Amino acid sequence: MQFTNTIPALPVNDYQLIIRPAEALRNRIEQVRQQLQQAIPVQPGQLGYNHMLIATFKQFAQAEQRLCTRLRHIFSALSPFKCALHNFQVLPSHTIFMPLVPSTHLTQLIRQVRQQQYLLKAPRQDAFITELPKIVLFQKLQPGQFETLWPMLAGRQLNRSWLVQDLLLLRKRPHERHWQILESMPLLNMPVMATQASLFA
Repeated sequence: MQFTNTIPALPVNDYQLIIRPAEALRNRIEQVRQQLQQAIPVQPGQLGYNHMLIATFKQFAQAEQRLCTRLRHIFSALSPFKCALHNFQVLPSHTIFMPLVPSTHLTQLIRQVRQQQYLLKAPRQDAFITELPKIVLFQKLQPGQFETLWPMLAGRQLNRSWLVQDLLLLRKRPHERHWQILESMPLLNMPVMATQASLFA
């Protein structure tokens, strides 16, 4: 009898780190998207989301507790801050989005996430961390769809702001089709010494 030293593969989960606008603003974004869909049909995969993606990555399931503890520690030291959306922009011919007004707080948050890249990847699976914070209305559009939709938005204005008080960590396990909220991570403006102590609590 021959034996093989095969080691079962460790499960790897998908994760997203997002900022979710206030409910009233999410509803307004969805209203705009639905109005445009009445002009020309789009496929489900071409629809954006009513939140802002900060990072998306893969990680071993067994590393999840360490991942959450570290991110919780990082975000608890940051202060709540105001985010503002300013009208509509495009990535030519395929994506329509709402850009966020640049702010020091948002830049600092993204920098903090980028410094944790060693935790945000499984082997040979690099993380994506945004460089252009935005809320996507439509993506992967065909030229005809883009040429129909963009003129309907090009002259419109939509300026809204909200207070960001937490980030959401989403998870999708290998057998799951939909993203689930794993944890809400509040921005608490805690002193650095207090956040370090919480790591050992």
